[in-house]
Amino acid sequence: MRKRMMFLIFLVMVIMACAACGMSVPENVPEGNAKTGLPGNEATEAEEKDTENVKEAENTEAEIKSASNLPDDETEETADNEASGDELFEDMSRFGYTFSSGVGGWGTELSVSPDGSFTGNFNDSDMGSTGEGYPNGTMYYCNFKGRFSRPVFVDEYTYTTDIEEISYSDEPEKEEIASDGVRYIAASAYGMDDAETIYIYKPGKPVNELPEGYIWWVEAPTGGSLEKNGSEVLDFYGIYNENADCGFISYQVKFGREDLLRIYEENIGKQKEIDAKFEKGDLDQFSLNMLSYDEFNMWDGLLNNLWSYLKETLQEDEMTALTEEQRAWIKQKEETVSRETAGFEEGSMLPMIENGTAARLTRDRVAYLFGEYVNR
Repeated sequence: MRKRMMFLIFLVMVIMACAACGMSVPENVPEGNAKTGLPGNEATEAEEKDTENVKEAENTEAEIKSASNLPDDETEETADNEASGDELFEDMSRFGYTFSSGVGGWGTELSVSPDGSFTGNFNDSDMGSTGEGYPNGTMYYCNFKGRFSRPVFVDEYTYTTDIEEISYSDEPEKEEIASDGVRYIAASAYGMDDAETIYIYKPGKPVNELPEGYIWWVEAPTGGSLEKNGSEVLDFYGIYNENADCGFISYQVKFGREDLLRIYEENIGKQKEIDAKFEKGDLDQFSLNMLSYDEFNMWDGLLNNLWSYLKETLQEDEMTALTEEQRAWIKQKEETVSRETAGFEEGSMLPMIENGTAARLTRDRVAYLFGEYVNR
């Protein structure tokens, strides 16, 4: 395109130069030769080609102008959608998420952080499955963590995302008989595995717009309260793994100051029990790994509950500043865990070190937030 335009400019300059010099066209040269320097039909073809080049240049310029001059309302709407997407995980972090049949026995629990990272666990007990060395049954388990991609706006109550990364404390299908007489079999994150597109439904989503697969899973946990007559809307967050056809529902994680103080004191007591078990030294490595996960999950859960409380009680400017501080802390925590686990990537102690480090840092963060914002 650029070469064609340069050629046209050159031709114009030649014509202008000829005019200035008083050059005349010989009478025996066919019309159009003065412009192209070509005889007969070739001159006509060249003129047509030049006309096409000019039109193509004009069309290209028009397309560029059109692309760079979107209507103001469309630009503002795009910016608003991106902003609401950035705030989505922040709001979702106030809740816990569960995927289950609603009748017990198995379930997947999920927590979402303001930056889109998540942690969770899956448990399915089969106490009737016993054998030599494991008289107390079989437990399928999965402790996992990962991160969602940036959410994409679909409509007022719907976003899509996908799983950027996910990792497990133990590779699926790994078996081990622990000292408590239970056979533990590592599983994948039921509800999160085989994911491609993840739909996130906000409270207010019309039930009659939900896919049948999502409704089927959440009917039991919600007590069959979902109706598809167009008059009912979700009063909770929904997460739908379309490819696996699995659906999570949120549950409110909202506590008052006295509740949080009580849970904090309970966690302090549980921490002493966990420390005593570690110090006793009679647990195998697998049991230590599981214990470390319980420790981290205990403090991470309280941190999420505490965060919900702070969002409800702090002034907007104070919460904004604290949110930035919290994001910096999360990044620092992840970097510290990476340093502490360096060299243990292939060892059986990795989950214990990883969970233990994260638990310690989270416990310290909880203590700081209690001191600065709850007990002041």
